[in-house]
Amino acid sequence: MKGDSPDDLSDANVLGEEDFKIFWPGEGMRALTYFINKEPELLNEIRIIKSNGKEINIEKFLDEVKKFKVKAI
Repeated sequence: MKGDSPDDLSDANVLGEEDFKIFWPGEGMRALTYFINKEPELLNEIRIIKSNGKEINIEKFLDEVKKFKVKAI
C-alpha cells in the first residue's frame, strides 16, 4: 500500500512466484483478489514491486500473470 516501505513487507504481501511458465500465487494474491472484489476503491493505493525493484500497476501485473498457468497448493 502507499506509504509502506520495503521494511513493511512480509510473506503476506508476496503476490506469488513464477517458475517454468507457472505462476504460484502467494498470500498477497489472496489480498489483491479481496481488494478487487470487495474494496475496489482502494486499488489505487496498492503498489506492486517486482523482484527486480520495478514498480508496475495492477493491470500490468494481471497482463503478465495471464501468460502463465496458475497453480496453487
